[in-house]
Amino acid sequence: MTTSKIPSNRRGFLALGGAVALLAGAPALWRVFAPGLSAPPHPSVPGFFQLEQGAVTGAFDPLVGLQDGPRIAPAEITDLCAALFRAPLEGRVPLAYFTDINCPFCRTMEPWITALDPATVAVTVHDLPLLGAASVAAARAIVAAEYQGAASKMRSRLHRTRFQPDPPYLTALAEGLGLDAPRLLQDMERPEVTARIATSLGLAARFQIPGTPALVVGSVLAVGNRSKAEVQSLIDQAETGVCT
Repeated sequence: MTTSKIPSNRRGFLALGGAVALLAGAPALWRVFAPGLSAPPHPSVPGFFQLEQGAVTGAFDPLVGLQDGPRIAPAEITDLCAALFRAPLEGRVPLAYFTDINCPFCRTMEPWITALDPATVAVTVHDLPLLGAASVAAARAIVAAEYQGAASKMRSRLHRTRFQPDPPYLTALAEGLGLDAPRLLQDMERPEVTARIATSLGLAARFQIPGTPALVVGSVLAVGNRSKAEVQSLIDQAETGVCT
């Protein structure tokens, strides 16, 4: 019986075409066979892991807020998971994002971090003011705007301007966003607003986060500037951890 042979160049072409078709038709296979995430255990938070640090802005200061009047002391964290991931998980990958309005890396990362698919990723944003008085006041303004359903609008607006932490500027800012300006100024001093920032500071102290940006994806801490591809890889490889 005679058997026909495929020319070697044609065999190579078919093999290449088959590989392309396989990858195009089943992208999930790449995630299955992708190199596994390698991260050592976090030195002080059991159950969590820590990647090598990337570029950060600022440095953790336990006395942050002192120059603005009442000191914002880092809160003692009693329920780590509840403090870290405020958003309901509902089977989604939890992601905590620590940011400072004056951090240039954060301005680059934040648009696509906050636009991650809410069906698969539960994003909790922590305003971590490490860069002085303006950062503290901006964090207060963002959290206070949440009471008027405008935290995202406030955050987006502040990323496009140089923030001035004084009442005239805050009034003009609030009015420009269609908010009740007197209410915003009052809400900025609410104990709940201070407590929210204190919790973020407490988490930064607990995880030894030296600056922003920083992420906790599942049970993995990634401090420093990260690309969208890197973060998506963390999401894809996230395993059930202490908070999921």
